[in-house]
Amino acid sequence: MAVSPIERFRSYLAEHNLRMTRERELVLDEVFREQNHFTASELLDRLQRRDDNASRSTVYRVLPLLLQSGLIFEVGGKEGRQEQIYEHSHGPRHHDHLVCESCGDVVEFEEEDIHDALEEISRRYGYRLRSHLLYLRGVCAACQQRIIEREVGLW
Repeated sequence: MAVSPIERFRSYLAEHNLRMTRERELVLDEVFREQNHFTASELLDRLQRRDDNASRSTVYRVLPLLLQSGLIFEVGGKEGRQEQIYEHSHGPRHHDHLVCESCGDVVEFEEEDIHDALEEISRRYGYRLRSHLLYLRGVCAACQQRIIEREVGLW
């Protein structure tokens, strides 16, 4: 039986002698309210629409706890960009990501052949695959075009 995000978070906090506060629960609830990728500032905006008392410091204190508990993970973002892009780990389907290092765009994709290859690699080395995170980093088509235009002097 699958453990709910709130149960998993409560367990993680208890293991680390931390309590589940109202603020932590609000952040967790907002993270799992939508299936979209998000940044800390986007999460804060969503929280502030629901609760006037939501603060930036609360979001920035809770995000590392969610990362360490495995409830969210970093998807990536623009190289040199201050804000990380996050996604929660309890999604309806497994998928992987293409991340543009120039503009920070994230594209989700599903590719069964990749999953099959990872299963085979795991078996070859005596592992039983439980999960994987795959991020392919590069430059999207729009950014490639901007780079070409800038180099040719069309920009």
